[in-house]
Amino acid sequence: MKTYFRLGLFAIIGILLAVFILVPSTVTIRETTAFRSSIAATKRFVFQDSNWKHWLINKAAYDTSYKMHVNNHFYSTIGVEVTNGDQRFETDLIVLPYAQDSTGIDWRDTVHITWNPFTRFSQYSDAIKLQNHMKAVLSQMTAFLNDKKSVYGITVEREQVRDRPLLSHRVIMQRKPTAEDAYQMIDALKVYAKSQGDTSTEPAMKYSSQIDSVNYELMVAIPTASMLKATKDYVPKGLVGGNPLFTVIRGGEATIDSAWKAMYQYKEDYQLSAPAIPYEMMITDRRKETDPGKWITKIVFPTRL
Repeated sequence: MKTYFRLGLFAIIGILLAVFILVPSTVTIRETTAFRSSIAATKRFVFQDSNWKHWLINKAAYDTSYKMHVNNHFYSTIGVEVTNGDQRFETDLIVLPYAQDSTGIDWRDTVHITWNPFTRFSQYSDAIKLQNHMKAVLSQMTAFLNDKKSVYGITVEREQVRDRPLLSHRVIMQRKPTAEDAYQMIDALKVYAKSQGDTSTEPAMKYSSQIDSVNYELMVAIPTASMLKATKDYVPKGLVGGNPLFTVIRGGEATIDSAWKAMYQYKEDYQLSAPAIPYEMMITDRRKETDPGKWITKIVFPTRL
């Protein structure tokens, strides 16, 4: 009987020694990732936990018992408090700008393990579970920020545009310009261009903006085969070729306005300069197609590479 007692005692002591030897007193947790996104877009979706709902959407891919809250902001670092029941971890998430269109994330924490032999192993196990949770969260973050359509709501591409002459007309209005206003100006341009022997049939362009609290600017232009003669209202210009950004969208005015905002946000995020004003091309004739859901519009942003 004493022999069994001693063996049991030695076994317990051995297990406790193994726990102390194999389980470190400090566990450093670190998960990293990288993706094709600007640092501005990354900070917008990561530094505010209210925006995490846009990319942390697959609840089956991570342990939802963990709750996360951004509680500190620094230039490139945020503190993320992670809780699970009575467990509480203060982690640091660092945003690393690799390039203009590449960003990295370094998410880390240091967990101090108690000397209590009865809770030491469970605390170590909790630290490993936390690391697995962080890895799952970063996986969703990476998938979202790698997809520009998810970030901006539109598909942004580049195209090759050649130099070409234009004929333009600009007016100032005391109300927001409508598509009908643009069509009337475009029709007048086409009539004048035809009277000058021009045969170009390429899509027209338009640009509008609010100048102040009262006045709006509306500018339209049509591509021409050659530089036409200027008049009091019509001004010939040259479109400089290059590799502008563009997006093609389907929908009415609200969809078009949203796409314009997204393109401006993209330009700002990637710190792109513009050698010329952006413009839109009304691919669908909105006078013939009365269903706004079927309108196709192309928005073009000239930028320097």
